[in-house]
Order: sequence, then C-alpha cells, then structure tokens
Amino acid sequence: MWPLGVFLLCSAVVTGMPPPQDPVVLNVTVGEASDHLSIRYGGPGATASHYEERINEIEPTELWNTGELFIDDPEPLDFHETNPVLTPYGRLEEGDLLRSPEEDRKGVTSGELWTDRRYNYEITNDASRSAIEAGIKFWRDHSCVQFQEVSSGSSEPRVLFVAESGCWSMLGCTAKHASSRTQKLSLGSGCTGFGTVTHEIGHSLGFYHEQSRSDRDEHVVIMWDNVNEAYKHNFKKVDTTQNHGVPYDLGSVMHYGSTYFSSNGGPTILTRNPTLQGLIGQRDRPSFRDVALMNRLYRCEELCSSPPPCQNGGYVSADCVCHCPPGTSGSACETVRGSYYPAPSCGGEISSEGTVSSPGWPALYPTGADCSWWVRPPTGRRARVTFTTFSIMQQVNGSCKYEYLSVRLGGVLDGGEMYCSKQLTGKQLTSTSPDGDLVLRFKSYKKYFMGSGFVATVEFV
Repeated sequence: MWPLGVFLLCSAVVTGMPPPQDPVVLNVTVGEASDHLSIRYGGPGATASHYEERINEIEPTELWNTGELFIDDPEPLDFHETNPVLTPYGRLEEGDLLRSPEEDRKGVTSGELWTDRRYNYEITNDASRSAIEAGIKFWRDHSCVQFQEVSSGSSEPRVLFVAESGCWSMLGCTAKHASSRTQKLSLGSGCTGFGTVTHEIGHSLGFYHEQSRSDRDEHVVIMWDNVNEAYKHNFKKVDTTQNHGVPYDLGSVMHYGSTYFSSNGGPTILTRNPTLQGLIGQRDRPSFRDVALMNRLYRCEELCSSPPPCQNGGYVSADCVCHCPPGTSGSACETVRGSYYPAPSCGGEISSEGTVSSPGWPALYPTGADCSWWVRPPTGRRARVTFTTFSIMQQVNGSCKYEYLSVRLGGVLDGGEMYCSKQLTGKQLTSTSPDGDLVLRFKSYKKYFMGSGFVATVEFV
C-alpha cells in the first residue's frame, strides 16, 4: 500500500524524471485508481510538474531510499512517551501509576482489591465513553468483578474516568481511603485504544506492570546502560507482588515494550529467548494469563460450590468451568498440545548455513512485521551474515525508528545496532559473542509498505 501524505527531501528519484538542480519536495499520493501513483515535484520557486505512472512499473526503492523521509502521521505514542512525571494530584511511578500525597499521608498500601468484587465508576469524559465501556465490558465478561456505573453524588468509592494529560491510573482501590471517595483514571489524547484502556483499568483493579514481578529476571534482562537515569526507578521489582501461580507472560498487556524509557533509542528490555522479543509491549488486548491472574486475584473460584481442579495453568471463573491456556485442552486442561506462545509467522532459530531474508521475499514484506532470528553456530565457530540486498524504510527524523533491522553481534544480551535505508547493502558482519551467536530483528512500519526488503547469506566461520 502506498502512503498518503509522505514527504521526501531528495535530489532525484523516479526513473524518467529529469533530475532537478535544487533539492525537491515530493508529495506522494494515491489517486482514485489504486494502481496509479501521482507525484508533484519542483525546486524552490519552480512551477510544480505532474508525473503519473502505474505503481507496478515503478521501483519503490527509488522513492524511499534517497534522502530523508518525513511522515506526517506517525504511529500512536504510548504512555512512556506522553505522560508527565508529575500530575496535579501526585507523582507518576512506573510511568502511569499515580501515587497521591493523600495515600502517602495515610500510609495506604497500593494494590488493595475492590470490596465484594464491586468496581464502581463514573465517566466524566463522554467523548471516550464507548472506549471506556468496551474496556469495562472485557473485564466484566472475563472475570467475576461486577462493574457498576454510579452518579457523581454517590457516596460509594469509585473510579472517576477523566481526560487529562496522559494515560494513568491509581493502583487498586484507593478511593475507599480518599475524602472525596474517588480515584482518577486518565485517558487523555491518544489513550483510548482498547489495549491501553484495559491496561489502565487493570491497574485500577490491582495489577502491577508485568516486568515488575519478582520473577522477571528469569525471563527478561533490563539493559540498565540504556535506561534514562531519571527513570531507572521505573524498572524496580516489586517483591510483594503475588503471582498466584500464574506464569510470567511476555505477551501481557501490562508489560513494558522493548525501548521504554530509553536514553539512546536502544532496547531497555531484552527477552532471554530473543525469538520472543516481539511479544513484549503489545497493546492489542489482555492476554490469557492476564485474565487468569485477574480471576485468581479476585478469587473467582470461591463463587463455585465445587470448582474443578484445573491443570497446566488453567483457571476457574464465575462460570465454574476450567478455562485452558493456549497449547492445552480437555475439561481440566490436562492435555498439553503445544507451547503457550504462538509459533511466530517469521523468524526463529537458525542452526545451519544458508540464507535469511525479510518475510515474503522476493515479494514485498508485509506491514507490521516483527521477526527475530537467533543464529546459533556449532561450538567453536562464529556466525557471519553478508547482505546481498538491503532496502527498507529511510530514516525518519534522523533515526531508524519506524522500520529497521537490528543486529546484535554480541549475542542474546547485546543491545545491538539498528539499520535502515540501504545501510547494510554489501556489508558483512561477524558475531563477537563468546558463544558465536548473533541475533537479527526486523520490524516493518505498521501502516504502509516502505521498501523491498533484504537478503543475507549465513555462514559459520
């Protein structure tokens, strides 16, 4: 798909265009016919010309890999990029958890549950009502928590949904200790995506961030050298978290993403299995284990006279049956059929020489791809990759932010370097890790097609 409103500053791009003497600005748009590309170009003060060509006759890399690319509709930002450090009501911990001065004065313990599993709320920002109600419906349908909308004059402790600066919530039920009997949950500009809403409601029900769990170091590594000094406290472990027998979940909607609070654009969290790196930070919807934890946190099985004994990570909700995790089946989840995490559509482990390429090659790679390859040579040898073709999205605002191939020559726990445009064409890179491993991770832009891809040979030397 060709992008709408993409601007390039370059010298000469499409074959057949006369190269102008001055830098030009190209405005690339798709016409009414989906197979035509219209381009307006001209130097400063020059009369704009018009050029039209069938898309399938134009080499895309001639457009995207010359000069600097500017995108006027960037991807939505997450709370670590939008939230203030301080709100009028107190400081934000871990990026989106509000700790109020009133809580500090009263010595309130964060994470208290809602009494009798009843969550009262009041919506003050009607513009976001549909998004809020969708998030509430999810947790109502997937747990035993009862949600009740109350009026502004109610004396019941309640969550006050507001639209202030950023996306944030208090942790658990703090309203019972407040003189106003309310606690705020902000869904400001850009905060009404389904995953974000269910994330913030999760906090107000008592959820910490997933990477705050006491067992996180078994699954991820914090790259402290890449964390902004002012935000290192956001990565502390909360040893008092109660995991309730639910395994750590890289795919949790409560998990930080790879580069949260980075000081240099490098990763702040690496998964110990690099092929699972793309799982962390998703904001699509709560995972199975998020739901399992909510049901165990609020002891939903106690509503059943004879709750079934679920195995292999299954849980009982208000319907009094076992809900089984991915990879299991049976009335008690007794049959294990596969892994909890879905098999990746691209990437994986490479233990033999050959080639590695962007997904779909030689066809165009898809939008929104996130693929990781863990190249593991035999003992005593090192992995080497040589790029014969490399053409992906140009830098945006001076960095490979939206689309890139990261190369971790130091192995699993190396932050690596990000490459885009044609930076690796003809380049040869060799592992420097003690065991000879290297890791590749390819991410493509979520909205538009931007390049033709890459191919590299893999050797063990």
